[in-house]
Amino acid sequence: MIDLAEDRDRFQKLLVKLDLKQPNNGIAFSVEQARLVAAEIGFPLVVRPSYVLGGRAMQIIHSETMLQSYLLDTVPGLVPEDIKQRYPNDKTGQINTLLGKNPLLFDSYLTDAIEVDVDCLSDGTNSFVAGIMEHIEEAGIHSGDSACSLPVHTLTKETTDEPRPPGRGARPLAPCRRADERPVRHQGW
Repeated sequence: MIDLAEDRDRFQKLLVKLDLKQPNNGIAFSVEQARLVAAEIGFPLVVRPSYVLGGRAMQIIHSETMLQSYLLDTVPGLVPEDIKQRYPNDKTGQINTLLGKNPLLFDSYLTDAIEVDVDCLSDGTNSFVAGIMEHIEEAGIHSGDSACSLPVHTLTKETTDEPRPPGRGARPLAPCRRADERPVRHQGW
């Protein structure tokens, strides 16, 4: 299940199949590709390494200068020692080797959005929303690093009663994630 969420191509295919919206996004396997993806999506954007726990090295990037700093100052801190030893004098080679197996994930940052975590249970037929927590910080701060409110404090009952798009039924493999006309970003399963 984690691989399905981290593999951006597989995840996009699932969202298309389920007819769910998603922010503009991309994936980068090198420093140069990261610059191209960022230029295509535009700023601000959220960038994070794939397959990391706890939101490590996730940042909201507002400019080309911030992206450059992220790529050359933050990402090198994720490079394992064995890769550093293979390319002792080549920082870009180190980074590209890392990104070849663990690419960077980019998402358009939803300005003025409200982020919520939706905890869902499903037996494959029926889904039950166990709880909805509203983030207090700006959207894009990792759940493990954020303060949340349970129950939510700014969302309407209509919004919290229907965390999935209307009329779509239970989806046991679909993330309860939505970013649409209402400024709400659901995160979680």
